[in-house]
This record gives sequence, structure tokens and C-alpha cells, in this order.
Amino acid sequence: MSFLLALDAGTTSLKGALFDLSGKVVGICVHEYHLDNPAPDIVELEAEVYWSAAQAVIADLLKKPLCRPRR
Repeated sequence: MSFLLALDAGTTSLKGALFDLSGKVVGICVHEYHLDNPAPDIVELEAEVYWSAAQAVIADLLKKPLCRPRR
């Protein structure tokens, strides 16, 4: 079975949605993270945080009952 994956990297979380090819939602997942605020009016987030969040979201989506990854 084939799926479409959508990822949205936002300010405080990375959201993911998995759809089948007809557009039906198979699963939705959100992974939150916190921004670093090293000084007033400065906000930072390491790129690795986005990558780790994306990996976590994808892993959680692949655990959904309708999604069975091929090996």
C-alpha cells in the first residue's frame, strides 16, 4: 500500500499526517519541542531538533494500525 506523508515544522512543534492515495487520513502525530531563548528578543533552535522530531513523528505514524511498512 502507498501513502503520502506531510510534515509541518512549526515554531513549537513538528506535525505529521499520513494519507492513503485516496486522500483519507491514516494518522496524525505531533511532536513538541522548546525553543532556546539565550537573550531577550533572540530565539534559537538547533537543526538537529527538527530532524529528531521528524524521525519521531514518522516512527509514530508507521505504528498506526492502517499503516504496515514493507520490509
